[in-house]
Amino acid sequence: MKICTREPVLKEKSRGEVLLLHGQKFTSETWEAKCPTLQFLGAAGYRAVAVDLPNFGDSTKVDVADEKRGSFIAELIKALKLTSPVIISPSMSGSFSLPFLFDQPDTMPPRARGFVPVAPVQTGAYSSKFSVSKIKTAIVTGDKDTVIGPAARKNLAALPNAKDFLMENAGHPAYLSDPDMWHTILFTFLHAVFK
Repeated sequence: MKICTREPVLKEKSRGEVLLLHGQKFTSETWEAKCPTLQFLGAAGYRAVAVDLPNFGDSTKVDVADEKRGSFIAELIKALKLTSPVIISPSMSGSFSLPFLFDQPDTMPPRARGFVPVAPVQTGAYSSKFSVSKIKTAIVTGDKDTVIGPAARKNLAALPNAKDFLMENAGHPAYLSDPDMWHTILFTFLHAVFK
């Protein structure tokens, strides 16, 4: 399976690693062209890798079965030679990140350092496991997102090490509404996670 990736070149040693997933209507290009998070993270000294999930962008056109999506993320992290990254997971990508993070939440610390869910899907399916998890989390939703955001925000609030960031005048892909605020949230969160 071919997985398309985008990654800025670092001029110094990495301060930490970040894996950027994407929503249903987007690809890894979103993190360069529509919201320059890859450039921002690279300039801040983080190794950031944005991927086209299977069936999206320039990656292989194949569906990954729901029950295999968590193990797909595990294999992807291994193939990219990432060590305990922070995972940024908007919307549809929750169907990949949530099983990886919460199928066995007590084994999480060595596999991922942090989690930045942006109104991800399927939070209700994992809400009973959130209280067990110790993963540091920055919950991001837009106040104009009336479809997925409210339920995701409510469910994710059960994570013990979560901070909630409700972005004003922001829609479902909140990072597109205010990239500067999004980058401020990320910078603050990553600094706390990797200190």
